[in-house]
Amino acid sequence: MRGKNIVIMMMLLSGVTAGLLTNGCVGTGQSPPSRFYMLTSIDPAEAAPDPSSDMAGEGILLGPIRFPVYLNRQQIVIRTSPNEIQLAEFDRWAEPLETNFFNVLRENLVILLNTAFIVEPPVPKNIGIEFQVIAGVSRFDAEPGKQVILSVRWGILRVDDNQVLMTKKSNYTAPLSSGGFEEIARTQSRIVADFSRDVAAAIQDRYRLEHGQ
Repeated sequence: MRGKNIVIMMMLLSGVTAGLLTNGCVGTGQSPPSRFYMLTSIDPAEAAPDPSSDMAGEGILLGPIRFPVYLNRQQIVIRTSPNEIQLAEFDRWAEPLETNFFNVLRENLVILLNTAFIVEPPVPKNIGIEFQVIAGVSRFDAEPGKQVILSVRWGILRVDDNQVLMTKKSNYTAPLSSGGFEEIARTQSRIVADFSRDVAAAIQDRYRLEHGQ
């Protein structure tokens, strides 16, 4: 009797295993490889600063730059409706998007303002820094086949007295011709470049105003 029970159990287990293999529940191969992407800064050859607004040697305090929690993940976030997002399981950011965004913005401002003197908070002691740029991103995602959107509220402060010199809400969009993730990353980089140019222009205008130029 015991031997018969063992045979029955083996048959049942064989049937379950066959079903799992048929349904793909037991993998017979490797998962698709993950692909990793990064935002990129603007090409210095295409973004030479205006010589009349050269800010070489002038210090800029950049940050904090806040990001929404829904973007605090490695997977690339795509929006399928106003109330639904999806995560691209095998298409991911090579580093946190908030960090990548900050680094690209800083590099863009270095190029556009012709200054390498851009630091993060807190303010280093005994260093002359005139302006601080702060920003809060509320949206930075893609609608595949439609567009990429960046919504950000930002401002410029005078470091000496912490006075708010300007605040602005900006929205940027750029079309997507397909749903490819490389195109999404490239288009998001272009939008960050547009935002960087607006920030640089505002800093230059404020610098001229403050220094009577």
